[in-house]
Amino acid sequence: MIAVLDAANAPHIRLPLWNDPAVVLANWPDSKRTGKPTKAHAKALDDYINTGDATGLVVPSDATVVTIRALSAAEMLSAERAAGRKSQLGIVITMKRDKHVKTLEGDADAKIAAVAAWTDALSKEDYAALQSFSAWVDRSVLEVAKAATVHVTHPDLGECSLERFVGCIVDKSLQRHIIAEINYRAKAYAGLGIRPKGLSNSVNGSVRLTESAPQVTGSALNAMTDCDDNAATVAAASQTI
Repeated sequence: MIAVLDAANAPHIRLPLWNDPAVVLANWPDSKRTGKPTKAHAKALDDYINTGDATGLVVPSDATVVTIRALSAAEMLSAERAAGRKSQLGIVITMKRDKHVKTLEGDADAKIAAVAAWTDALSKEDYAALQSFSAWVDRSVLEVAKAATVHVTHPDLGECSLERFVGCIVDKSLQRHIIAEINYRAKAYAGLGIRPKGLSNSVNGSVRLTESAPQVTGSALNAMTDCDDNAATVAAASQTI
C-alpha cells in the first residue's frame, strides 16, 4: 500500500513503541523478565528494534503507537538548530572522555567509577562545557522527536501530542527512553518514505538502521502515566502506558 502523505508530501509511519510495557510483555511473556524469552520472541523484538522489521512482532491491542512523518534534511537540520547553540569545548571534552573510556579495563562498576573520577578531575570550565553539551544533546534529541511526531495513540489518552504523552509518564527514565526511541526512528526514516516491514499498511522491505538503538530496560515495566495534578494520585497510579 502506498504510504499516506501529508500536506508537505511527507510519508506518515505508524510505529508501536518498543519501550511500551504492553509490547515488551507481549513479546517477552515473563512479566518480571527473570526468565529467558523463546528464541522466536527474542528475535522478533531484536529485529524490530534494530532493523524496523516487525514481521514477527506481536503488537497487542493496547499498544501505544507513535505516528511519525519522514523529515527532509532541511527539517532535520532545523529541528537540531532549535536545540540552541552547542558548546564546541563541550564537544572536545566529550570526545576526550569517550577516548578515555575505550582505554579502561575491568568490570562495568570499575569503568563507571573510573569515568566518574575522570569527570570529577575536570576543571570548572571544562566540566561546565561538558554539562552544556550534554544538555544540548538532550534538547536536540527532543526537538527532532517533536518535529517528526504527528501524534501518539495511547489506549487511554487517545491521540495526543508527544509533549502531552511524555508529560503524563511518571517514570522520568522512561520519558528519556521514549524520546530517544522516537528520535532514533525519525533519523532512520528521514527522507526515505519507507514503512517498516510487517506492520499494518506497510510497504515491502525493512530499513536497516545505522545507529545503535536505545535499549529496552526494566524500568519500562514500571512505567506509569497520570495527568492528574494531585501528587498523591500520581504516586498511587498503577496504570502503564
